Amino acid sequence: GTTPGFGLFTEQAFLTNNVTVGTLGTDHITVTSGSIKFLDNETVRAELRGTTWTLGGAHGATDDVVVLTPNNGVFIYDNTTDFVKIHSGGMDVHSGNASNPSAKFSGDIELFPNGGTARTLHITEHGINIGPSATGPSSANTPSAVAGNVSVHGQGVRVYGAATNDYLDVKSDGVDVVADGTTQAAFGS
Repeated sequence: GTTPGFGLFTEQAFLTNNVTVGTLGTDHITVTSGSIKFLDNETVRAELRGTTWTLGGAHGATDDVVVLTPNNGVFIYDNTTDFVKIHSGGMDVHSGNASNPSAKFSGDIELFPNGGTARTLHITEHGINIGPSATGPSSANTPSAVAGNVSVHGQGVRVYGAATNDYLDVKSDGVDVVADGTTQAAFGS
């Protein structure tokens, strides 16, 4: 080819120290033994370190960035406590708590208020439970007995009171009112 008259002109280059593409103080790329950084003046806008990409900031940033890691998944951060994590087991939504998700989406769907650990909604392949410490039905056509919960399943709906032996049972052929394990009233056929 033709020599352009300036810069590096070769088919193979082996550089052994830091490399800067562009002009320091403006948009440029730096390559070091640890990472590749894409900068806007002095601000890192993206960084590749090992196998981890950080888009929107430097490696380790958690404010308004997207982080892609091959072993931990994809993180979409607003800040350290408000983010979405997409991983091999599903997706977790964190809202105000870095450790405990507010929602989990996988084979089941689970909601946890205020980043807590007590589930208030649990959807399984067999039904739905809503209420404190919700645990969704684990088998077909069977309610999940949890005090203070509504359990929706293939055979109907159960509304549990303060104890699991106090409930309203809505089923295909009627409605039963049960207190302390004894049917107090039955409506329907």
